[in-house]
Amino acid sequence: MHELTRCALIDRLEEAASRQAPLVLTLDNGVRRAVRVRDVRTRQGEDYLVSMDDEEIAISRIQSALPPIMAAGHRETHQDL
Repeated sequence: MHELTRCALIDRLEEAASRQAPLVLTLDNGVRRAVRVRDVRTRQGEDYLVSMDDEEIAISRIQSALPPIMAAGHRETHQDL
């Protein structure tokens, strides 16, 4: 993944956390799911999204992160951020 793209994704996640806005994530296995981001943390050199349910998702697994209204008909990947 290109570093600027990774930074754009982290910025989007941090913005969602600050606004407590939901996002629809598409993971590397194709699973799409809605989450509310609590925080973005780094542990052992890996960045993680921490959801309001205290679930940690490695940012390296996230292919896209969109507001629900955009996710309904859009197939953005992390390269499109």
